[in-house]
Amino acid sequence: MDFYEDNGFADDGIIFAIDMQDRDYAIMAHGEAIDTYTDSDIDYMLDDIHYYMAEGDYYGATSKFLLLATEYYSSDSS
Repeated sequence: MDFYEDNGFADDGIIFAIDMQDRDYAIMAHGEAIDTYTDSDIDYMLDDIHYYMAEGDYYGATSKFLLLATEYYSSDSS
């Protein structure tokens, strides 16, 4: 989570980080977002994004992440 804090992002949020060199990726929640995006939610999101990442489709992976993050946020807010 150092990347999130060291780069001046907001106190609360979720980030999808892609290591282009190693084709590795992670999703990290910070602050109050930890309550919205549980570990099991993040594991599900990673599983759903895996296909796109395996194909090198970073646009598709990012689009899927944004869709899932919005769905989880909307269901938590209602």
